[in-house]
Amino acid sequence: MEWFSVLMLLLLANGVFLPLEVALNRAWGVVKGRNLVMNQVLSTGLIFVCGALALLSAVITAAAPALWLAFSAPTQLCPSC
Repeated sequence: MEWFSVLMLLLLANGVFLPLEVALNRAWGVVKGRNLVMNQVLSTGLIFVCGALALLSAVITAAAPALWLAFSAPTQLCPSC
């Protein structure tokens, strides 16, 4: 059942990038588009790239306070040193 949910999530997320590509092609005057398979592959790749960027952003945001303390003021970590 989990695989079905992941598959449906990927297929539904494709619905975001495919109309975006069509709209941008129309705005930029591109006449010839990609075939359906390449559109699906490109859209799935964009989904994974956006997910990886969101995960990286969350990790950096969570680690930022500790990194700030570690690199900006090392004397605050050890006041008796």
